[in-house]
Parts: sequence; structure tokens; C-alpha cells
Amino acid sequence: MNKYIVASLPLLMVSCSLMAQTTRPTTSATRATTTTTTTTSAPTTAAAEARQIDLMPLSNPRLDGLRGKWTLRGGVLRSSGQGDELLQIPYEPPEEYDYEIHFVRVRGDNCVIQILSHENMPFIWVMGTGASKRFTFHYLKGAGDFENRTTRDYTQMVSGREYVSVVKVRRHGVKAYLDGELVSSWDTDYSDVESRPFWRLQDNAALGLATSAFQTEFRSIRVTEVTGTGKILRPPMPVAFQKVNEQLDDAKNWSVKQNSLHTMTDGRLRCEGSASIAFSGDIPADSRISFHMSVASGPAPRIYFDGAGICIASALHTPALTVQSAPNSLKPVPHLKGDPIPYKAGEDLDCAIEFYDGHFEFSANGHSISGDCQSPRTLRLSLRGSTGYARDSADIWDLYVEPAEKRPSDLK
Repeated sequence: MNKYIVASLPLLMVSCSLMAQTTRPTTSATRATTTTTTTTSAPTTAAAEARQIDLMPLSNPRLDGLRGKWTLRGGVLRSSGQGDELLQIPYEPPEEYDYEIHFVRVRGDNCVIQILSHENMPFIWVMGTGASKRFTFHYLKGAGDFENRTTRDYTQMVSGREYVSVVKVRRHGVKAYLDGELVSSWDTDYSDVESRPFWRLQDNAALGLATSAFQTEFRSIRVTEVTGTGKILRPPMPVAFQKVNEQLDDAKNWSVKQNSLHTMTDGRLRCEGSASIAFSGDIPADSRISFHMSVASGPAPRIYFDGAGICIASALHTPALTVQSAPNSLKPVPHLKGDPIPYKAGEDLDCAIEFYDGHFEFSANGHSISGDCQSPRTLRLSLRGSTGYARDSADIWDLYVEPAEKRPSDLK
């Protein structure tokens, strides 16, 4: 969700480990959502042919993250590792299917969870817990969490290694494999499943993922439909938006006008003083651009949206954000509504700006400002930390672009 701008202004300097992310996935987020193929995961299914669904392009952390902090960058879905995190995938599987994930533990030593369902009855496959090697299916009636008949001591997962987990759901039971080896099997007609609330999704028929104190990269998420046809609950992200999000994570798509580009290990762009950094990619005009921002020092950060003719800026050089015309900030924004949004130094501001049909709406931490803007075919983004030569600085991270929401005025 990002739109970008501006005309001739000095802009800023940046640092980002948007550029220094861990290894890219072997699969591309822009590939087709569905293909007809034979499953390649060991072990193979009994069916000679089955429909394989790539679930990664369907995922949208803003919409699907039910608990914790999830991000999707460069075709990799990540949990933060801060507590118990839960994400629902907008897909309901058929009666029989294989649910396969490729994942890497970045840090932490607790569990990774696949959330499954059989005919609207949810259950979960838990891999590891704490320093334990235990793997198990939850939830079985009358059984403890890690003391039921499906529990196995298998392996202690290590950081930095990619694992492949495949859970095969059938009419009369479930089998779970790690790296092609059978870990646990569960003969059941699903009458012994006991639904519990802690890892429950909003949709009992959907698939999901969860992690507990375990920062994890999910590099591939897919389902092979064996018997029946599943339901995709939301169309995948348009390819143009997938491409923009891939470009935002690549340092070669950012150009610095002054000073130098620094890479930080936390994925943030550091904007300092009058140095400017500009994103070279085109952003679709009707977009929602979300990001986090923290003003480390000084009251004058700038985020320009070239084409729309506006910028997010400080209000009268005070610690409060508003929207101004750009590059000439003296020109008023047409039909501007909403008071400046105050912030504190170092505060994490959860921001988004949405462009649609010649209008914009900017929000930060639950407050909003709206008005009219130019309506170009595409937008450009540029950043700077200050209006002059002061060493004011601001951090911007988690830039993400998605289609703007349809409004009643759009539906004709």
C-alpha cells in the first residue's frame, strides 16, 4: 500500500533491511494460484492427478492476521516471534487434501502449528514445544495436550534450516510427515475431535498457521486437493501489486539523491536530514499503502506521493502529522478534513494512506485525515527526514501496497 511522489525537493536518506532480508523463497509469489499437477511432496498421494493450490498469494497479513504481527515480503510470510501468533488463510479445503508448508525457524524454541479442518471440524498439528522434541495432534477428547496417542518424540528443530511439513487429511484418518518421514498417524472418523478456543480461527472450515515464541519464515504454503474441491474465499493479490511489493524489498529499486544508503538489520528505512530517497517503481493509482513510522528526532518528516500531488508532513513544524500539497506546501489541499495527528518521539505509528477516485484518506493510530488529490495512472514514492539541513530523522518500515477498497461511489 504505497504511493509516491514528488517534484523537485531534497529528500532523505534511508536505511533498510528491507534489503537485507533472509534467503528468498524458491517459489514466486507471482506464480499461478492453481495448477493441475501430481504432488511432489513425499509421500505421494494415491490420486494420479490432483489440483494444487498455492496459498501464499491468497494471504494478506492485514486482513488475515488474527493475533500477533505477520508480514508478507518477497513471497515470504513471517511471524514476529513475539508471543502466540495466529493467521487464518482465506481457503476452505475439500474432504481430502494434503496441506504442505516449507518453513524456517529464525529464532525461538517453541512450536510451529498447522491449523486444519475436516468438514468444519478444526484440529491442529503441533511441531515442537519449548525445548521439547514432541510433535502431536490437538485436540482429542479426553486427552492432554501432549499426552495423547498421536504424540511422538521426534526431533529438536534447529534455526536456519528449512523444513517441509505435509499433513495428509483423509476420510478415515490423518498422517503427518516432516521432510518426507512419517512422524505421526491418527486413525479417526473425527468424532473424537474436541474444539478448543485458543488456536481457533474465525472460520472453522479454513486452514491456518500459528507460532508460539518462534519467529518463523513460511516460504511455501500449498494444498493438494485429493477428493473434492476446496473454496478460495478471497481472490489473490493482483500481479501488479505483488510485483510492487517485491520491488519495495530490493535495494536496487531505491535511489539516494544525497548522502548514502545504509542497510539496517531490522528492515527499516532511516530518513535523515535533507537527504532524499526515492522508490523507482510505479505504484497503481487506486492503492492502499500501509507502513510503520517512528520519528526519532525533529518535527519534520516528509513522505511524498508524486502524481497525487500531496505529502504526509508535520503540521507547522510541530510533532503532529497532517497532509499537505506538494511540492508547494503553502497550497491548501482541497476539501481537507481531520485534525493533525499528534505523536511522541520514538512512538510506533501504524499508518496507511488510501487513494481512490481522486480522493485520499490517511490514518495513523486510529485517527484519520481525508481530502482530494490528483488522480494519476500511477504514483511514485519518495522520503526525507527534514525540510532543511537539520539532522532530524525518522524510520519507516513494513511498506505494503494492496488494492484500494471498493466504495459505494465506485460501484456503478
